[in-house]
Amino acid sequence: MTGKVGDLRSRFDDDGYIIVDSEVFRISTRDLSVQLADFVRACNFACIDRDLDQRYLSDFISEIARREESNAITSPLYQLLPTVPAVYAFATQDDLLRILAGIGVAQPTLGTSPLIRIDRPREKKYQTPWHQDIWYSFSSEASVVIWMPLGEVTAAQGHLVVLPDSHRNGTLPFKVYEEGHEPYTPREAPDESRRQTVPVKFGEIIIFKQTLLHKSGDNLSDRCRVSMQLRYNEMKDQKQPFATFVAKYSDHVVEQQKRYLATND
Repeated sequence: MTGKVGDLRSRFDDDGYIIVDSEVFRISTRDLSVQLADFVRACNFACIDRDLDQRYLSDFISEIARREESNAITSPLYQLLPTVPAVYAFATQDDLLRILAGIGVAQPTLGTSPLIRIDRPREKKYQTPWHQDIWYSFSSEASVVIWMPLGEVTAAQGHLVVLPDSHRNGTLPFKVYEEGHEPYTPREAPDESRRQTVPVKFGEIIIFKQTLLHKSGDNLSDRCRVSMQLRYNEMKDQKQPFATFVAKYSDHVVEQQKRYLATND
């Protein structure tokens, strides 16, 4: 589903999501994918083989994952990639902000730091259950999520799955999710018979309401599914200013602090 900005609002309100072609943006998702792979290559990390020449980030990461042991490289890359300036250039470009304004997000702030997911083949630990992103913000119901693949995504790699019309029910009661990495899931199990698979092509983005129930598909392929997620809060007409996330030290910094203290006591 694609269309001009003026045509998107009614579809967004009806379906709870829209799919937009990023190729018309100043920076497309394909551009971003290339820029991120080039950035990592240019860093000349000793742990990454110099012969990797894959153009798109998903192919680049998949080859790294194939060669590594115990996620030794992809885990730190997971923390590094969202800090690359190209991510923020994409997230703040006028083409994207204009679409957000057109669907009702007039004064957006980043609801969390950008997230670049690396869903490794057949890895179950980080699989997501049904959830609403509004649980992570408790902001305006106009707040939205943007999800985009940073490479081709096949059915075997797992497409996004949504529950139609669930965005109309507001913030649902939720409970702690004890079976995996994600913290929350609905108290009442969604009706799986109504689930809808939403393929998003490489070059497209999906924008959905934070109240839309959704989850990631299982990656049953032999390649990584690499995607980026952006959350935007609508701050217009809020009663007071607030933020929904704060920065914290990375694993690298925490480890270096421990080493420093151990050697300088």
